[in-house]
Amino acid sequence: MEKDGKSHPLLLNIINGTLKFLSSGSYAIIYIYANELFPTNVRNTGMGICSMVARIGAIIGTYSNDNLV
Repeated sequence: MEKDGKSHPLLLNIINGTLKFLSSGSYAIIYIYANELFPTNVRNTGMGICSMVARIGAIIGTYSNDNLV
């Protein structure tokens, strides 16, 4: 923030875009890692559970973001 209370929208958009890009990259790595983590006979079940937990965390994260700021 500047001294007069105005923010820099371009800078905030660049930071936001960069963080979204890095976040989506980490999800791609998580899916590759989880695929190699589970044995072949339980891979689909393990991936389904990991995906479910990640989606629940994303849902809860949107609500908890208001509490952090």
